[in-house]
Amino acid sequence: ALFITFNFLIALIIKKSFFVRDFSFISFRKKIEKNFGIIFFSLVIIFVILTLFANNGGEINSEGEKIEIKVAAIQPNIHETWEWRQEHYELIADKAFNLTKQAVNEGAEIVVWPEYTIAVDFIQYREKFRNKVFKFAKENKVNLVIGTMLYDSQSGDHLDVALYINSFGEIIGRYDSISPASFNQNTFEAEEQKLISFNLRSNKLNVGTAICYEEFFGNIFSDAKKKDSNLFVVLSNNKDVGRGIYLASLYAKFRAAENNVPLIRSANNGISQIIAPNGRIIQELSKNQEGIIFSRISVSTD
Repeated sequence: ALFITFNFLIALIIKKSFFVRDFSFISFRKKIEKNFGIIFFSLVIIFVILTLFANNGGEINSEGEKIEIKVAAIQPNIHETWEWRQEHYELIADKAFNLTKQAVNEGAEIVVWPEYTIAVDFIQYREKFRNKVFKFAKENKVNLVIGTMLYDSQSGDHLDVALYINSFGEIIGRYDSISPASFNQNTFEAEEQKLISFNLRSNKLNVGTAICYEEFFGNIFSDAKKKDSNLFVVLSNNKDVGRGIYLASLYAKFRAAENNVPLIRSANNGISQIIAPNGRIIQELSKNQEGIIFSRISVSTD
């Protein structure tokens, strides 16, 4: 609204000054001088509001209780084929565990892993590994959002899944991609966005999720916001999109700003981001880097 008001004032000055038959720079200057007080006052008001907006982390509306939480995203940077990743999922998991441990040492309470970090259905078919994941979450007292898959052996189809595991080593829910990428063959489509809630220090954190190119679709995030989401997470595996990796990462900023909700984006080979509710990037990890991003963010609990 502020930018619209500012542009309106500039457009009004131009219209009144230039689009007249007897235009001259002398008449233009006189018009500026005549309306200088109004123009100056308007610009000062806009400047003050924008300053307050920036100093408040981009959140003009400060109503409601807020808590600070410590969040992180990992970027394992795996470039091998899908078949290799399925065969060596434990090696990839060890890398993910090590990166998560680094985030925990920084104080992270929630750590997000990318889409398809674990390229096998370890919930149904890998009991030993499943217990290893649960034990890791419990021992490190960390809440995890893990990109993985669920497999239907009869049909050969699978679900592109974000699995939510709390700090007690318990599955508290999962998000199934409602619009899986078109190049994912034999993938089920789920029906709706559903929020998963972490109980964090006596506060409920309602997390809205997007997987892969779902971040392109604003309705997925607005639906989550309507259901009282106060945190967004995006899980992505951008290995196959080339330079489109940069375009994809821009959408996360839009989704955070559109809904005034902080966002964590974990991408396999980039670009991972932690984004403030106004769309400002707090932390970012570049393309083809391995590592973590960590930050404290303010989350509304109303």
